[in-house]
Amino acid sequence: MGTLYGADDYKGDIVIPEKVQNGKVDVVGVANYAFYPSPELTSVVLPNSILFIGTGAFQECTSLANVDLGDGLESIGEYAFNGCSVLKTITLPDNVESLGKGAFQYSGLTAITLPDNVESLGQYAFQYSGLTAITIPDKVEGIPMGCFQGCASLETVDLGEGIKYINSSSFGGCSSLKSAVLPDNVEFLGKNAFRYSGLTAITIPDKVESIPLECFAGCVSLETVDFGAGLKSIGEEAFSNCRSLKSVTIPDNVETILQDGFGFCDNLEEVNLGTGLKVLGEFAFEGCDKLKAITIPDKMETIERYCVRDCSALEKVVLGNSLKTIEHGVFEGCPNIAEVTSKNPVPPAIEMIDSRPFDSVVYEEAVLRVPIGSGDAYREAPEWEKFVNIEETELGGVEGVASDAVSVTANGGSIEIAGADNARVEVYNLFGQLVYSGTDTTVGGLARGIYIVRIAGQTFKVAL
Repeated sequence: MGTLYGADDYKGDIVIPEKVQNGKVDVVGVANYAFYPSPELTSVVLPNSILFIGTGAFQECTSLANVDLGDGLESIGEYAFNGCSVLKTITLPDNVESLGKGAFQYSGLTAITLPDNVESLGQYAFQYSGLTAITIPDKVEGIPMGCFQGCASLETVDLGEGIKYINSSSFGGCSSLKSAVLPDNVEFLGKNAFRYSGLTAITIPDKVESIPLECFAGCVSLETVDFGAGLKSIGEEAFSNCRSLKSVTIPDNVETILQDGFGFCDNLEEVNLGTGLKVLGEFAFEGCDKLKAITIPDKMETIERYCVRDCSALEKVVLGNSLKTIEHGVFEGCPNIAEVTSKNPVPPAIEMIDSRPFDSVVYEEAVLRVPIGSGDAYREAPEWEKFVNIEETELGGVEGVASDAVSVTANGGSIEIAGADNARVEVYNLFGQLVYSGTDTTVGGLARGIYIVRIAGQTFKVAL
């Protein structure tokens, strides 16, 4: 058996024989760079005896328009047809199991059918090719880095059920790709995986735990996103500049949205943050200038700097009851805020380094609503005292208990509750931390200090 080694330059049409050396040796492969470069080679026919095509075998054969691969081929090496700019179609034999790195990179390929036996695709295998459609067989477990990156004509992708990962930049820049159904087995998405693609909708499978850096950034046609039940983290700039996105609902299982996660989604009108969210990164919703309201979940303790900056349509802000710190510039450039509700009876600390968290007009014209009994604390707290209109209001508790029947008193080191009729009792320390929640009428084991008690439509201060 032998491997065919090309000459310095081939022209026109080539038929590779099945045997050489007077019929004594079977030709089983095309050697590395055998025909590289042969700019005047127009067609090639391989015999059925060929099992492999080596690295760069037909690389930069810029006139190669027709290829018959025979029936015996099993593998295509790295960069084998790289730069074959006029090669529009090719038929892969059923025996082919693998395509090497950059195998058809920068080719003119518009159509190819991957046989069911294909198990692996190399990185950049079809990068910047002319493909319009692709079906991935079920035996393929993953789409490697840059595999279809820059395929601007790619309109249709059918991913096999065996796909578990879609790696970095796999479909980045596929501007004609309007939809892609991610199989249920997908566990991992790489950074930039669909950046600058033409997607209009995407559903994240339940096994995906993280959406990484710029995964869907710049998908300007993306209108809807459905997040899976297993998602925990949305990475930096994951959906930045998705300018057709109008509404986002973050599931309760998501704990983290990192820097610029939804920055400059300038048609985003509605955001529903899940109850499990703990970290909302800097610039997370910056420049979402149609966003009208935002509620910070109760588990969050810090809002990072410039988180909601330049959301010019923002009118209503609700801050969760565990919030301790608001970093500088969080609501800078949001002059239309008319109502701020802070659920923590202890005023969160406001960080002022480069700028205030609110515009001056907000301090002057907006209403700041705070828990009953905490108005004085807000009027005396740094920066909060700048609000002209501070109102105490009931922000929690249990309805249906006569407020005049409830009493809360200190007895030694315990808090005594009477008349609550099994209503839920919540006790907070001055740091805004929930230290007790339940229906007991005696709450003990507390350190000396001042506590806020919420119950039966009322808020009480107790000193132990």
